[in-house]
Amino acid sequence: MIHTIKIETKYLLRVLDKEKTFEVRLNDRDYQAGDILHFEEVREDDMCKNCSERRRITYIHSGMGMKEGYVVLGIEAE
Repeated sequence: MIHTIKIETKYLLRVLDKEKTFEVRLNDRDYQAGDILHFEEVREDDMCKNCSERRRITYIHSGMGMKEGYVVLGIEAE
C-alpha cells in the first residue's frame, strides 16, 4: 500500500540525504512493513516545490515509550 504524507522541507532534505531513516507518525493508516511512504513536501509558506520522495517501511515500533496510537517507522529507499 502507498501512503501519501506531507513533510516539511527541513525533514525531507534529511530523508533525501539518508540521514533520517525513520518517521514518527500517528498510526491512523494501519502502516505495515513493506508499505510505501510517499512524502510530499510542504513548505512553511504553503507553496509546494513539487518535491516528493518514496521510502519503504522496513520496521514498525509501537508501545514501550511511545505515546498511545503513535509508531516509529523504519524507512529505506525503495
